[in-house]
Amino acid sequence: MLKTSLKARARAFLEGKAQTLCASLTPGTLLVGLSGGADSTLALLLALEMVKGDPRFSVRAVHCIHGLDADDPLWLKHCTALCERLQVPLVTPRLNIVYQNRVSPEDSSRQERYRALLEELPEDGYLVLGHQADDNVEGLFLALKRGSGPKGLAGMSELTRDERGCIVRPLLSLTKKECQDYVTALDFDYVEDISNTYLKFERNFIRLEVLPLLLRRFPSFKQTARRSMELIASEHELALRLVTPLLKARVHQGGRVLDCEDLDLADRPLMELLLLEFLKGVRLPPPDLTLVQQCLKLLSTGPDQKGELDWEDLRVRRTASSLWVLKEVTLPSKGAAPVTLRAGEECRLGGVRYALVTLNEGTQEQSAPFSLGRSVAFTLPAPEVSLDFAFAGALHLKPWWRDRGREVKKLLALCGVPWWYRPAYPLVRDVTGKIVALGSLFTPEEPPVTGERYVLVIEDTVNGLQL
Repeated sequence: MLKTSLKARARAFLEGKAQTLCASLTPGTLLVGLSGGADSTLALLLALEMVKGDPRFSVRAVHCIHGLDADDPLWLKHCTALCERLQVPLVTPRLNIVYQNRVSPEDSSRQERYRALLEELPEDGYLVLGHQADDNVEGLFLALKRGSGPKGLAGMSELTRDERGCIVRPLLSLTKKECQDYVTALDFDYVEDISNTYLKFERNFIRLEVLPLLLRRFPSFKQTARRSMELIASEHELALRLVTPLLKARVHQGGRVLDCEDLDLADRPLMELLLLEFLKGVRLPPPDLTLVQQCLKLLSTGPDQKGELDWEDLRVRRTASSLWVLKEVTLPSKGAAPVTLRAGEECRLGGVRYALVTLNEGTQEQSAPFSLGRSVAFTLPAPEVSLDFAFAGALHLKPWWRDRGREVKKLLALCGVPWWYRPAYPLVRDVTGKIVALGSLFTPEEPPVTGERYVLVIEDTVNGLQL
């Protein structure tokens, strides 16, 4: 009788949750991460229930072979038999897990596992994972240990859309025990990963040592923790409603530049959340609070101060009131030999590409003042220029739109060229040696509007930015 009742509850959960998901998701491939445990097994059964409700969905399973445990073949055999029973296609990628400095074994395995799963995910697909409520509570302790912000403390959401695609975690309302009971009641079995008993792993230590101690003293701790996480998630969502419009208006250059002009840098809650969301847009997982605070400090220095920070293989730089996050790029050296370019030709110096292009080939022309990504037009007595990188910064030039000349180093700053990019801008000379432009920035004479016109295109090939 008890099993019958439990089976009815399991069926009711699958049918109800499948109906909800079918109504909220556009039909596509449901790619289930299948470990063979109770959680992922129930997630697979739910995916099949969705297909019953809407045959436009399809199901595939992925079982990752970690190559770290002697029981790998047993788990593979179990998952293979399960998928054959359910008539679900199964792929079994073998992971290449390398433990690196400052990266825990758990994080290395998780990152490699996600990489393998996402490689199998079609564009119209959903990655379905078996995370359940206990995973979320355990994650809360890990987030506290790492000093995470509200996003980490809020835990996982049932539906997550980001640059990875769409991830569905439909079991977050169930405990691990409920998942196990439901799978058994539905006449399926599951395997236990022996590594879940290893206390050297942080999550296992929390699950096996910390939570049992708390539950003995506070039996309802898991429920109250989940309620706190829901409140944090709601308040974080509310805060994002304030920050999101700012991001849309102030993030430029493909998400690499944040303009902070006229923002109140003393408003730490606003600025820290704005910076965190900006950095998350550049790369996931997001940095810790220390880097966010360093970025805010960088912005708060005097307007003429240069500054930069390292973020793994990226460099965070400040210019004026903006933050740039870029990969390091090799620029031409100050004493580089002149380079001759003919129309239609290009050359590369370090990570920078130079091309002499006729304007009618689609390149945008700019007028004053300088605008990053657009090039100023000039005329030539012959379709050939020389790029001169050996000039002194004290050299005086007069842009056509100014009454008087100034030193080149001052003009570069006046044009808003970020300080680290300035070596990339050469003097452009025609075949007579006359200066016809400073890089792509300006001409000494008013840009022509008729006749044969040329532009110098300068591109940071590492970061994909036109300068």
